[in-house]
Amino acid sequence: MAFSGRRSATSVLSEQGFEVFTDPGEDRRPREITPLVEIDMEHEYKVLRTYFAGRLARSRVAIVSDVCEAWRPDVVVNDEVDYGGMISAELRGVPHATVLSLAASFVRNAGVAGAVDAVRSAFGLGSDGELLMPGRELVFSPFPRSLREVDLPRARAALFRHEVVDRVASRATPRVYFTLGTEFNMESGDLFDRVLVGLGASGVEALVTVGREIDPGRFGAQPASLRIRPFVPQEEALRECDVVINHGGSGSTLGALSFGRPMIVLALGADQLLNASRCEALGVAIALDALRLTPDDVRRAVDRLLTEPAYRAAAERVCDEIAALPPATSGVSALEELTPS
Repeated sequence: MAFSGRRSATSVLSEQGFEVFTDPGEDRRPREITPLVEIDMEHEYKVLRTYFAGRLARSRVAIVSDVCEAWRPDVVVNDEVDYGGMISAELRGVPHATVLSLAASFVRNAGVAGAVDAVRSAFGLGSDGELLMPGRELVFSPFPRSLREVDLPRARAALFRHEVVDRVASRATPRVYFTLGTEFNMESGDLFDRVLVGLGASGVEALVTVGREIDPGRFGAQPASLRIRPFVPQEEALRECDVVINHGGSGSTLGALSFGRPMIVLALGADQLLNASRCEALGVAIALDALRLTPDDVRRAVDRLLTEPAYRAAAERVCDEIAALPPATSGVSALEELTPS
């Protein structure tokens, strides 16, 4: 097994002993924390069409082709919007599988089929119609059906669960875990500052992870009840908390619900607003406006999640749904069936 991607991902995987192929060029991430902006879903859909299904897809065809030439994989496994990776696999006659990673309606609403076809045409491939390529051979989905159905046309689906070890019972002093994942820490404006004030006023213990790019010292002295760290393994933090505050990314959302933890969702972009809306509809989360929330909004939302048992009960129902999915190892045989005999 080898991984291909940008340095922010491959550096972590390399540290864990995996073979990696890092995309050329530097990550174009801000060096300073940038202000929050209003979420504009039409802009998010445009980014998906013009960048992920356009410029990035074109560059990924060459990148993944080079990996295939050097490493000779039997199967290529792609994120669901790594269209360049899928096209590269098709060009080389290598089977590919797609891993779902986004809110169901995000790709559908963006209308990326035309942009993908333009890239296919540039590399001598015919039209893909209504974006059949991602679901043509095999689709992996870590989502329970309450969060996302496998809606790709003609897809052969292999569902699998987000694995957890054990869940620790609540302590006398409630504990909150606050994270913005790995991609949005530098685009958060003063969000960390406002949430920290709210947590300090709530009387809970809290673990806050701010990403490897941010020095925890920039937030100044904090109450002993608040711990700020660059990074903590998600499973470790989720096992020890009662409530999660996150940005609504699919990985963070699935992680929290795999432990039955109710959430406060502070959507910042991409498909996060869609995830927040779905989680509110399921009764597992309170969504707050990241741009406008006050520390008191945070304090009140934490109190609601800790004192109104319906949120925890709803999160545990989804947790049971996730636990009933097949283990991740069950997908190995599905991958083996794609490989040439």
